[in-house]
Amino acid sequence: MTKKNSSSKEEKTVEVEEKQEPETKTCDFEDEVQEEVIEDDSRIEDLMIQLTRLQADFKNYKMRSEKERGELVSFGIKRLSNELLPVIDNFERALKEDVGKEDAFYQGISLIYDQLMTVLADNKIKPMDSLGEPFDPEKHHAVFLEEVEGIELDCVSEVLQKGYLFEDQVLRPAMVKVCK
Repeated sequence: MTKKNSSSKEEKTVEVEEKQEPETKTCDFEDEVQEEVIEDDSRIEDLMIQLTRLQADFKNYKMRSEKERGELVSFGIKRLSNELLPVIDNFERALKEDVGKEDAFYQGISLIYDQLMTVLADNKIKPMDSLGEPFDPEKHHAVFLEEVEGIELDCVSEVLQKGYLFEDQVLRPAMVKVCK
């Protein structure tokens, strides 16, 4: 600015210059702060998206882990029960004999058999009721075909070995005779 003779004008000009400098600095500072706020908001938004994804991943991991654990438990139950079923078949053969039903040994075997069946039932394993049912190749293994009066065609006429279900899935098919 130009200098004038009057001192009051100089003061005014100086004042104007002083006022202009702080305004420019304030505008620059406000712009910087606004840019930082925008950057911070962008970082916060990115972190929120990342957090949401991590939460979803963790939830999926938990569900997958629980499912795998359940499958492992089911596999273990199936495997153990497949090894126990022949033992149960032998208990049933022993209990079919009419000899010495009042004997303490026979009663002890009967109690052990009942305990085994309770353990199987507690683990969702149950015997199939196949006698008189229509033949189902998913549930039955036909060993003999025979003609029997009073039984419909393609129905189970005799069960030679019990079949078992685990959670409504066939664990072991029943060995049966089928009426032709």
